[in-house]
Amino acid sequence: MTWLDTRLATLDDALATTRRASPVWREHEARLRRVPGMGPVWTRTLWLELPELGTLSRPRLAALVGVAPFIGTVAP
Repeated sequence: MTWLDTRLATLDDALATTRRASPVWREHEARLRRVPGMGPVWTRTLWLELPELGTLSRPRLAALVGVAPFIGTVAP
């Protein structure tokens, strides 16, 4: 368990360093952090799990996530 905690901390530090080095990631993180209730963990989770955020329309993003209430067609 100690090894796993150490490895996770190392990967988390590497990810934070990469995020800070990227102007695109810094911009997206700043935009997400302006939303009330968005902390660093939630921001990082959204960015890693949903990199399309900010590049797709709202209907397409809702369809991708699985919360769009439509049947049989692709969102516009």
